[in-house]
Amino acid sequence: MGFCFQGAANLRGKKTGCRVASGARRYIVELKIWRDEQAHRKGLRQLADYLERTGQSKGYLIVFDFTRKKNENRKIEQVDIESKEIFAVRV
Repeated sequence: MGFCFQGAANLRGKKTGCRVASGARRYIVELKIWRDEQAHRKGLRQLADYLERTGQSKGYLIVFDFTRKKNENRKIEQVDIESKEIFAVRV
């Protein structure tokens, strides 16, 4: 059994997409809407900073891209930012 805290406040009072708790495990999932590559990089940086503040080493970024054509493949990437592992998928 687990819990998802949607829009949960982080340590500085800002909100994150979703914190998932399952037993002793904690997952940080950030939700964004695709705007452009610069905004995407900013979202990755934001998630890495949040992971640092919470002592987590891994996080997940889900980006909803409404400009993507239905037959286009999802873009999946794994990024390391200052020893923080981020798995990002654009759907």
